[in-house]
Amino acid sequence: MVRLAWFVTNAVLCFPFVQSETLHHLTDGTELKLAFLVHRHGDRTPVESSIKYSDNQEELEDLTKPYGYGQLTNKTVYFPTPKHQPNTDTKIGRKRRSYDMGKFIRERYDELLSKEYNSSELYLRSTDSTRAKMTALASMAAVFPPDGDNWSKDINWVPVPYTTLPAKYDYNLAIFNCPVLADAYKSRMASNSSQMDPYRHLFRLFGKMSRH
Repeated sequence: MVRLAWFVTNAVLCFPFVQSETLHHLTDGTELKLAFLVHRHGDRTPVESSIKYSDNQEELEDLTKPYGYGQLTNKTVYFPTPKHQPNTDTKIGRKRRSYDMGKFIRERYDELLSKEYNSSELYLRSTDSTRAKMTALASMAAVFPPDGDNWSKDINWVPVPYTTLPAKYDYNLAIFNCPVLADAYKSRMASNSSQMDPYRHLFRLFGKMSRH
């Protein structure tokens, strides 16, 4: 029986786990049978379409080249902030964050999973993007670390499979495969709604806080 269903995506927003002493009474006397996780991919380089919004495009392109557009980085990379804010670079994460998330999942749901990968216990689903699939691989490396009876003495890694679908067949990616929704999304993104006018000061504040 599947005990952990895990979905890694580049299109669904996820929310952090809530841990609170006040909620413990809700689970008293119960037994955890199944956990369903949904989360986004790890931190990535900018996608090509977003480069144009930077006023330092050349340097941003140079920092992205080693990885490609929209890819997880090997280590912390500092991408430049606008030129009017010198010496305040923005930190964009790395594959390590995905690995650390896997360690958290192992600690939190250890009672649901065997120490070694068992296909009957885990269903792992990823959207068809390289960053989402790489996030799944990095996370699984921490969920199922090699033990003393590993398949290889030279490679300190346990391969764990995931399932995916081409984007045009994936109902979770309607923004990519539904023309009606895609057109509506593009139209909204390009519009300047007057309904947002009362919140312009918040946009400026968020921009300043995120150094963009």
